[in-house]
Amino acid sequence: MIIKRIAVLRALYVGDFICAEPALRALKTRFPRAELTYIGLPWIEPFLARYRYIDRFLPFPGCQGISEVPYEPAATEAFLAKAGKMGFDLAIQMHGSGPESNDFVAGLGAQVSLGYTPPGSKSPLSHPIVYPGDRVHEARKWLALVAHVGATGLPRPELPILAAEATEAEEMLSPLDRSRPIVALHAGSRSAARRWPPERFAALADQLWDQQGCQIVLTGGPDDAGINTLVRRACRAPVLDLAGKTSLGSLAALLERVDLLVTNDSGPSHIAWARAVPSVVLFGPTEPARWAPLDTRRHRTVISPDHNLQHLTLAQVWPTVSAALHWARSRQRPA
Repeated sequence: MIIKRIAVLRALYVGDFICAEPALRALKTRFPRAELTYIGLPWIEPFLARYRYIDRFLPFPGCQGISEVPYEPAATEAFLAKAGKMGFDLAIQMHGSGPESNDFVAGLGAQVSLGYTPPGSKSPLSHPIVYPGDRVHEARKWLALVAHVGATGLPRPELPILAAEATEAEEMLSPLDRSRPIVALHAGSRSAARRWPPERFAALADQLWDQQGCQIVLTGGPDDAGINTLVRRACRAPVLDLAGKTSLGSLAALLERVDLLVTNDSGPSHIAWARAVPSVVLFGPTEPARWAPLDTRRHRTVISPDHNLQHLTLAQVWPTVSAALHWARSRQRPA
């Protein structure tokens, strides 16, 4: 069978995309002449422009059981009717274990449909694969899926940076002394359960300032402005607050220019992984085996003993942060 048109569903967020990026790239390598269509949430359309192997974007219209987009049956039916006329040869479900998303992917009308499905369940896909569970790393999970159509690669994500984003990052960091260590702190997360308390980020900022002479940068989107304000108010150390001032690309460029990122399990952790930026990731309820960067020398984890970040203390975090900063300052950053 000749594959000319491929559709992939991954209607999630930045960390989810970065973890799936090696599998998407492997697909294009396996089928270099095929048109690759990415079906996702609207936020990702401008971000995808940096990935030349993605040829087309379609906004996910929603479907029953998926919370990211309100489900309107008429809109979904219209989308699937239009997609059916696009002549997809291969449709791949990369949205999860499948109960809510496989019907949608099957509805795209591709000759071959591939995706995970829960053990023992029936699937509308032509090629259902038993879901491997939540302790398999996301990057390896999706590479294992596309291997069923002969697409192979390494679980190492890429995130190209545009020249304008690098320039923007330089301008944002211009108030700082680049000869001194710079540590970025990301105190936000979409989920409150994945947030280390802002007063503890503030205490970490003070300890980095007092003991290591570090300059502190607070990162975050517009929704993180309130959290960053709480960090600023609780710490003595001077901080550069960039909440809402970066795009994803300029954030990636900015992180490349700091010595270390300390972050909750959130999008910046995956950006740091894709750009080889040393990081410490704080884990509470989520599973490090699934979400932590795979380069465990460059990216270190601190796991709350009871999976509750409210109970994770600065004393438990500091040794890992101090060791990671020492390693980051002593090594040569790869080109």
